[in-house]
Amino acid sequence: MTKRKTNILFINPSSMPANEQEAFLNKTSILRVPSFSMPLGILEIVAYLQEHLDNINIKIVDMGKDLYKTYLEREQTPAMSLESFIELGLDSVDFQPDIVGISILFSSSHSSSKIIINKVKERWNDVVIICGGNHATNMVDNLLANPNIDYVLRGEGELSFTEFVRCFQRDENINVFGIIDKKKLKKSKNELSPLIMDLNDIPIPAYDFIDIETYRKTVGASLMFTRGCIFKCTFCASHTVHGRKVRYKSNDRILDELNLFVGKYNFDKIIIEDDLFAINKNKFLDLSKKIVSRNLSVKFYLPQGLSVATLDEDIIDAMIDMKICEAAVAIESGSPYTQKHLIKKNVDLTKARSILKYFRKKDFLISANFILGFPRETRELMRETIDYIKTIDVDWVYIFHALPLPGSEMFQEYVSKGIINPNTFDWDGIRLGRRSFDTPEISAKELESLVYDTNIDCNFFNNSNLRHKRYKRAIKVFNEIILDQYPFHIVGHYCRGLAFLGLGKKENAKNDFLECIRWIQKNEESKRLFERYGENMEYLHPYLEELEI
Repeated sequence: MTKRKTNILFINPSSMPANEQEAFLNKTSILRVPSFSMPLGILEIVAYLQEHLDNINIKIVDMGKDLYKTYLEREQTPAMSLESFIELGLDSVDFQPDIVGISILFSSSHSSSKIIINKVKERWNDVVIICGGNHATNMVDNLLANPNIDYVLRGEGELSFTEFVRCFQRDENINVFGIIDKKKLKKSKNELSPLIMDLNDIPIPAYDFIDIETYRKTVGASLMFTRGCIFKCTFCASHTVHGRKVRYKSNDRILDELNLFVGKYNFDKIIIEDDLFAINKNKFLDLSKKIVSRNLSVKFYLPQGLSVATLDEDIIDAMIDMKICEAAVAIESGSPYTQKHLIKKNVDLTKARSILKYFRKKDFLISANFILGFPRETRELMRETIDYIKTIDVDWVYIFHALPLPGSEMFQEYVSKGIINPNTFDWDGIRLGRRSFDTPEISAKELESLVYDTNIDCNFFNNSNLRHKRYKRAIKVFNEIILDQYPFHIVGHYCRGLAFLGLGKKENAKNDFLECIRWIQKNEESKRLFERYGENMEYLHPYLEELEI
C-alpha cells in the first residue's frame, strides 16, 4: 500500500564557505562575489523521481542562487546573519516536508550545510534528512555523527534515491544499496549506489522546478554530455561518484536538451560540466557538426579543465566551430617527475605546450590550471612548475593549492600520515586558496605566499597579453576574471590601467589608477595588496604623494 503523498524538499547549499557567507550577509566584508551554478544533479534526480514514482510533491531551494540574488540587491537588503538567511530560504517552502535531501557537492559547503541541517530539524522535527553529493559520499562517518542526519547517499542518486523514496512511501524498512544509516555504518560504509549505464535513461532535467529566469540572465544552463573519468589523478575524487568508466548521452539526446534550452528557455550560455570532455573523438566531432548545422544562438563554456590527452587540432577546431568560447587546459604540474610519480596524471608537457600554441593561433580564450604543494612535492619540483608557467602564452593561469578532497588518494595520504584529521579539518578554508596545515615540504604560510606571488607575477605584472601588446584582450580578461568578481583588487585595476595606457587611452588609465587609491583608502584587503606589491605600481606613487598616503 502506498503512503500518503510524500513531500520532498531538496536544498542546494552555496559553495561559498560559511565564514565568507556570514561576513557578506552581515556586511562586515566581501572578498568575492557569491558564485553559483544550476543544480543539475538535483534536477536530474527530480526528473527521475517524477518518471518512476507517483504521489510525490517536490520543492527545490537553491541557496547558492539566493545568496547571489542577495548580492544583486545588497543596497536594499539589511544586514543579517547566515542563520537568518537560511531561515528565509526555508520560509519559501509551502509544505511540511517528509524528506529533506541536502546536496553537499563541495567540501567548502560542509560548515554551512551543518547549519542548514540544524535549522531544518528545528523547523520540522520529524523530517527525515539525507545528504548526498561528492563531499557527502566521502564523509559518511563525519556526517552520520551528526544526530540530525539520518542517511547519507553514496554515489549517484537517481536509482538509490528513487528506491529510498519508494520504501519510505510504503513504510518499508529502508535497506537500499548505497544509502548508509548509523546502523549500516557499523557494518559497511563503502557501498556505492548503482550507476545508470545509459544516460539516455535519465529524463530531461526538471527545469520547471527552479527559477529558470535567474539562471538564464546570469550563470547560464548546465549540461553534461558524459559521466565518469578513466584517469587516476591522486588529487581528484570525482570517480567516487561517477566512476572510472565513461558513460554517454547519445548525440541526439544532447541536441534535444540544447533545443529545449535555446527554444523554450532562451538560454544563450551553456556550461558543459563533464569530468572528461571529448574522450570519444568521433562522437564529439559528429556532435559538433550537428550543433553547427542547427545554427543555435548559444555559446558554450568548459569550466572543468580539458585533458591534454584527449585534445588535438581536430578537437580544437570542432570546439571553435560549435562556439565553445572559453576553456582551461588542466596541466597541473610543469614537472615530469611530479606528473609521473606524485599525481599520476602523466601529462605530456611537450604536447601541452603545442596544444596551447594552437589555441593561441586560433585566437581562443584559453587558460591553464596548475597546482602547487602536492604530498612529497619538494620546493625544487614546485619551481619546475613555476618555470614552466612562465614559458606558456595563455590568457590566464589558475594556480591552486593542493587541497585534499575527501575520497582522493591525496586526502588519504594526508590522513594516514596524521597531517590532517577529517573531523577537525578547516572546511571553510578549502575555498579560500589557502590551506590550514603544514607538510614536511612546506608550511601553509609559505605555500600561500608562493601561490599568491606566482599568481600576481604571471597573471598581472608579467601578464602574457600585456607582454604581447594584446591590450584589448588584457582588458577583457581583467574585467571578466578579476574585477567583476573582486572589485577591491587594486593590482587588477592597476594592470588594466597599464593596458589602457598601451592603447593610448590615458584618461581611462588615470581612472583606474584613481580607483586604486580609493580602494586603498577604504578597504583593508586593498591596503594589504598595496603594502605587498606597491613597489611594482609606480604610476600610483604621484597620487599617493599628493594625498600624503
